[in-house]
Amino acid sequence: MADGGDPNVHDQFRCTALHWACLRGHAEIVDKLLAAGARLEPRDTLEATPVLWACRGGHLDILQRLLDRGSKISTRDKALRPMDLVKDWQRGIRQTLQACANRQHPPRPH
Repeated sequence: MADGGDPNVHDQFRCTALHWACLRGHAEIVDKLLAAGARLEPRDTLEATPVLWACRGGHLDILQRLLDRGSKISTRDKALRPMDLVKDWQRGIRQTLQACANRQHPPRPH
């Protein structure tokens, strides 16, 4: 990207470098891509965003980076939401998603 490359280039499945960096847990690359202008919520052919890929990879630090920059946890691909992807051993991700959901949609007073 130092030579002016497009951070939003995608493959035949519409997966961007941001999708792959989120899945593989490459936090520094995620930061560099976003700083270079990568879209925060590109969708692949299954409608999955980098948030979903970070959850699939089990990368809490990446998930937190994306949420801090404004990614939505309400996003879903063709079948799943981020919460659907979180396994019991990924409690940190589940708690982060729930805290963000509470911030984005506070409980209504009765």
